[in-house]
Amino acid sequence: MRQVLELLGESVQTIAYDPLGHYHLGDITLPIYGNCDRYRAEIAAITPTGAQELQRFERRMLSLYDALKGIPTLILRSDRKVLPVLLSYWPALLQLLPHIREIQGSVGQILDRDV
Repeated sequence: MRQVLELLGESVQTIAYDPLGHYHLGDITLPIYGNCDRYRAEIAAITPTGAQELQRFERRMLSLYDALKGIPTLILRSDRKVLPVLLSYWPALLQLLPHIREIQGSVGQILDRDV
């Protein structure tokens, strides 16, 4: 949505929620923060191991994101004409090579490696 609004030169007034919400897990209420450090600190208060696992998962996903962010989502399409467009972003495609396994799988499979 942000990319479309930027492309159109538009902006929308927003209100920041802090925390974004809460997970209710039996007797435990976990606040959800957009700030990773605050979120991880809340998880660490419940389960230090869980916070370490989350950090490993974040690192893996951020590494994948760093490779993907060089390809604007607005140029993606679902037909064969996407190939010439993607090839014009060849540096980003090269960065994706080490992540082929993650791209072909699901986020759940990535999560299973870290948790």
